[in-house]
Amino acid sequence: MYEVVSGFGSWARYWAVLRRAVVHFWKYPDDEAANRPALAYMDLTKCTDRKIKPAAFEVCSRPHAFSVDLLIPTSSSVVEKKRVLLSADTKDQCVAWIDAINETLDILRG
Repeated sequence: MYEVVSGFGSWARYWAVLRRAVVHFWKYPDDEAANRPALAYMDLTKCTDRKIKPAAFEVCSRPHAFSVDLLIPTSSSVVEKKRVLLSADTKDQCVAWIDAINETLDILRG
């Protein structure tokens, strides 16, 4: 996952699991197995993309990357659009994630 901390961007590695339209992120697979709370999550019901696809090079030069655009409430009356950039270790994993997210979006949108 691409993160911006103190104005500087960098990639951080997480273990991710898609469960009930939410992608949960832990630092390590053992954290999930030990039922520790996720460090972050991405609620796909907030996704604004019609379909997820591999990120264009202009958006992200990292291999096997894709993005998910979300509408995130920042207060009771304000919603902000956020882009989450993700990257898988392999092309096959990237395709599997994109397919799983798109299938979830299809189910959510009926």
